[in-house]
Amino acid sequence: MVDNRISQLFEQEIITIIGISRKESSLSYQVCKNLIEGGYDGRIQMVNPKAGVLFGQNIHKNINNLDIFGLVLIFLRFDLVVGSIREIAVNGGKFFIIYSSGFAEMEDSKCQKNIYLQEVIAEYQLTVIGPNCMGIIDTHKRLFASNWFYATRHGSIALVSQSGAYGMILSYMANNRGLGFSKFISVGNCINVDFGEILNYLCDDNATKFIVLYVEGIKDGRGFLTALKKVAAIKRVYIIKSGNTAESTQATISHTGSVGVDIDIFKAICNYSEAILADNIEELINSLYLASCYEMIDSNRITVISPSGGPCTVAADRCEKYGLELTKFSVGTTKKLKDILPPFASINNPVDVTTLTTNEEAFKAIEVILHDVGVQTIILMIFTDYMSTDFEKTILYILAQKKKLICITLEENSLRNEFERLHVPLYFSIDSAFMSIRNQLNYRNKKHFYNQYRSDGRFTFGELYSGIYNEEDTKKVLGHCEIKNSDEYIIRNEEDLAKYWNIIIKPVCLKVSEKECIHKTEINGVKKNIVDLEIAQKALKEWKSLINCGVKAILSRMRDGECQLYIDIKKDKDFGYIFIWGIGGVMINEINYRKVFIMPQFREQLDEILDDKLLKKFYNGFRNKYRIDRQKLLELIERLIIFVLSNEKIEEIEINPLMIDDNDLYIADALMIVG
Repeated sequence: MVDNRISQLFEQEIITIIGISRKESSLSYQVCKNLIEGGYDGRIQMVNPKAGVLFGQNIHKNINNLDIFGLVLIFLRFDLVVGSIREIAVNGGKFFIIYSSGFAEMEDSKCQKNIYLQEVIAEYQLTVIGPNCMGIIDTHKRLFASNWFYATRHGSIALVSQSGAYGMILSYMANNRGLGFSKFISVGNCINVDFGEILNYLCDDNATKFIVLYVEGIKDGRGFLTALKKVAAIKRVYIIKSGNTAESTQATISHTGSVGVDIDIFKAICNYSEAILADNIEELINSLYLASCYEMIDSNRITVISPSGGPCTVAADRCEKYGLELTKFSVGTTKKLKDILPPFASINNPVDVTTLTTNEEAFKAIEVILHDVGVQTIILMIFTDYMSTDFEKTILYILAQKKKLICITLEENSLRNEFERLHVPLYFSIDSAFMSIRNQLNYRNKKHFYNQYRSDGRFTFGELYSGIYNEEDTKKVLGHCEIKNSDEYIIRNEEDLAKYWNIIIKPVCLKVSEKECIHKTEINGVKKNIVDLEIAQKALKEWKSLINCGVKAILSRMRDGECQLYIDIKKDKDFGYIFIWGIGGVMINEINYRKVFIMPQFREQLDEILDDKLLKKFYNGFRNKYRIDRQKLLELIERLIIFVLSNEKIEEIEINPLMIDDNDLYIADALMIVG
């Protein structure tokens, strides 16, 4: 496959429509009509066994008289698709869009057609969009090979969707926001062209500034991750992910034949690549709308101005929810506002200028606020249904001061065009505006990472055997990685238990440590807070009778007042190593917290992970008893990462819990799987 094959697909000067219908309600008719009315300046040739005339052109009965095919659009019944593509490929056709359904999303005999289609594509090295898709659009080249009739406005947004209908909804809502498009690509089942390859193409597309993805499943996880990381460093990427529950995953398979991705892993992918993952269409469109108006919001500090106190209160409440702060005015600013506004007005941020303030007084108040050095982003609440001369004067003045202005109103329809003319973002709720600001702030410009983790030979183990390592064996391996274990003793019989019982500080924990018993809970193989030797002896006897052999156990000291985390590095078949951390041990009952990331490749990425809000509380001593030494935690995780990179047969390594106190970190329990 050549790197520019997607570009070649868009640049074909001939379009051949196979299976054209003269029925106006048919998809092929609508697509052909859009091509002609959209102004496509290439040649269109249509094929249908019934021949005839459509849009003033003759329809060919077959392909015998066609010597060049260009971009081939397939609208045939699914059982005719493979044969037709093979015939065209034999005669030189290379680029196809298959609108027909009935392939990977189907079962049994129909799914076999998908296999045949893959074989033809591979044999002739074809480039194929679909099947089960709604076509492509390039507004700048006036190529409208789709029935997405809302995609007529030129712009800089490229929309790539696995669902044709969802793509239409997105384009409709974007069009209502005055947003224009560079390209639409309905990928359908992604039999040959997946998201990763399209992202690489759009990365170099000068007409595209923003990219929107509607994703149900990913075929090539590694390719997608690499491409997303690359393009998101240059252009804004917004994503909606479906198929996040068992029911929706099944719907995804039956819709496009895609296999869904765990939502926690997908969130980690977006976080790693700096793409913006939206919860719904409204959030995506609102965030995209703000980005189209302002390249960047510089700070999370905002200034709210309203003619009523109620919205001020709501705005103040929402600031904490969306991670925003209210700018604190200088003493000089509040003094001047007090002299201008009525005594019952609020002169602190949020500012309630009241409805009794004259236009002149309101303008003077805004003028004072804008001269406060801390004011950068203005949220202006509007309670009017028309753009008066004084109102427009105020807006133009704010913009002239190089401030970011965002307006919120209830009068959606009457003011929309006026604000679009002034290129000022207009929202219809506080939540939608603040959420868009938060997403804008969450977007980070390309970072330069220097301290890359690599296998350095320190922790390479040539003798690692394949299989599941129990706690004892896992701890031995990690011990070579300079990761400490808790103070503990190996118990092989009752004599060992009696011997070490007199040494260890009580209370103690006694755990089974047998290869035949990886999951200790299956035989109640963990006894905690033991202070009586007889109870420990009884536990050994119980385990021995259940396992039917000699029992080996681990005796360790129970400790109070320690922080317990769990750390898990596991290999995902699609995206490589995933890094998971959360609250572990008995603390799970108090704090249920779990975070998923693509495994950090650089020190700077790990620093970001360790700057988590909850972890920061532990650095300072959470609830006055749980404290974490950040530097020691960072060094331990770095050793784990290098260990995994040095031994790529490792499928998973889990530490749960990792015990942490003021002085040290050590493993209380662990498990490793080697492929």
